[in-house]
Amino acid sequence: VSSDLRTVKALSGRANGSYKYAVNACNASGCSGYRYSNTFNVLLPPPVPSSIAVPTGTDPDGAYTVSWPAASTATRYQLSQKVNTGAWVSVSDGTSRSKAFSGKGNAKYQYAVRACNSSGCSGYRYSSTFNVLLPPSVPSSITTPTGTDIDGAFTVSWPAVSTATSYQLSQKVNSGAWVNVSSGS
Repeated sequence: VSSDLRTVKALSGRANGSYKYAVNACNASGCSGYRYSNTFNVLLPPPVPSSIAVPTGTDPDGAYTVSWPAASTATRYQLSQKVNTGAWVSVSDGTSRSKAFSGKGNAKYQYAVRACNSSGCSGYRYSSTFNVLLPPSVPSSITTPTGTDIDGAFTVSWPAVSTATSYQLSQKVNSGAWVNVSSGS
């Protein structure tokens, strides 16, 4: 018998599935019967989720949902969040393909999701970055003249609000309607 006959065959690139093999030995006189292997499964880690949906532009209330489509063979998903330039932090690990958020403050947000099964996890799919910009808080005070003004010329002032880019000042005279008298920074 020649020593260059192969008794080992390395296989690669096999897809998910149930596999079984059979081998027989042959020479000039013919071939033997087959020896059959046990059946075994190949389960590769799932593919990267194809997309991830987040708010576009600016979210005005800090309440939104992040979602993604199913990845074949995935049994769970890991969702991570990055706020501004901070570190990635896990915010969800389970079977759901969406996560609702509320109460988020003013910041820049980004999300990443990966699909997992018992063989491992895919790489991450990263979302675009978006901002949460809540409406400014009510100014903490307003200052007007006290008592009676005698010349009709006076100043109205209020402290700055950190996220405000402009202010609207309205006035009411006697029992009339509120009227906008100033808009701007």
